[in-house]
Amino acid sequence: MEITIDRAGRLVIPKALRELAGIQPGMTLEVRLTEGKIEIEPPSVEVMPVKKGKRSFLVAPAGTPPLSVDRVRRTIQQIRGERRKAGGLE
Repeated sequence: MEITIDRAGRLVIPKALRELAGIQPGMTLEVRLTEGKIEIEPPSVEVMPVKKGKRSFLVAPAGTPPLSVDRVRRTIQQIRGERRKAGGLE
């Protein structure tokens, strides 16, 4: 996917990519230069272990945007694809 940088040095990340990456308006992003490539990464969400009865759960802090069913499905598909490639199944 190609995008164009405007005269002020700004670029627009297409909506589909923002949604896949979980990027929200006003969110701070990590930007770095690695081996000649510019990498943009949303911050990781710190989860906290919570114990209820005999079970433990990892819980995101209050105010964390909820995951949509569609986002969870896309993430599962992405992970499965990465595993197939790593295992030489493609």
